[in-house]
Amino acid sequence: MDKYSELKKLKDLLDNQILTEEEYEKEKEKILGYKSPAKKIEESTKVMEVKENNKNLDESPAHKLTTKKNNPSKYSLILVSLISLFLIFYFVAEDSSSLSSTTTTLPSTTTTLPTTTSTLSDSEKEKIKICRSKKNQVLKKVTTTFNILDDAFDQVVFIEDNGFKFEPAIQKLEDMNFFDFRNPQDETERRLDEIEQLLGAIMPTAIYGLEIYYEGYKQFLRDGNDSRAESTYLQGDPYMDASFDEVSEIREKINKINC
Repeated sequence: MDKYSELKKLKDLLDNQILTEEEYEKEKEKILGYKSPAKKIEESTKVMEVKENNKNLDESPAHKLTTKKNNPSKYSLILVSLISLFLIFYFVAEDSSSLSSTTTTLPSTTTTLPTTTSTLSDSEKEKIKICRSKKNQVLKKVTTTFNILDDAFDQVVFIEDNGFKFEPAIQKLEDMNFFDFRNPQDETERRLDEIEQLLGAIMPTAIYGLEIYYEGYKQFLRDGNDSRAESTYLQGDPYMDASFDEVSEIREKINKINC
């Protein structure tokens, strides 16, 4: 049984409330072989929430007070030692009548810890701003390609129209250029140019796969012959699957660029 039939049966189970939304999403991911962008964003958001909660706990007054109580500073230990020495000298002097009165003054030691403040200069801030702008310029192309392929998958798998339009989507990919950083001036531009060239290399495959899917979708709309349309979809699957996998890897590459 092909994945389209499996997904349709899975959607029927969801519509009949036999499967929950969570169970449906898990089964859909198993069939398609990838997680939906919404799922990845949700998982990423949960991780960020846990990190933020831990950060807030570490910075809370109660946590700092507990840490301070459980970890006495070295200055407190020094002070206790000095007081003990003073008392020893005091009682020795009191008990020795043959010794002259001696006054012992302990030197006071004040240690000032240096304060380090890390601030960025205006030029450094501007450099980060420019880097992020360049990264977003390429990231937008990668994200657009990824979303188009993902929406096309959903349009041909499910009977319900998700609003995806093949013609403008194909045209958008055809109009996309990949020459923003052909003459890189720094390491960031060199890496962004590499990503653009990778994206440009898979674009013909992605567009060809979309065109085959579009033919199948038009057959379905024209005569309602789902079997005939499905046969056409199967011809486009290798191109669509290969393109989607490549774009997913490219998206991971650009996310590793830190500004």
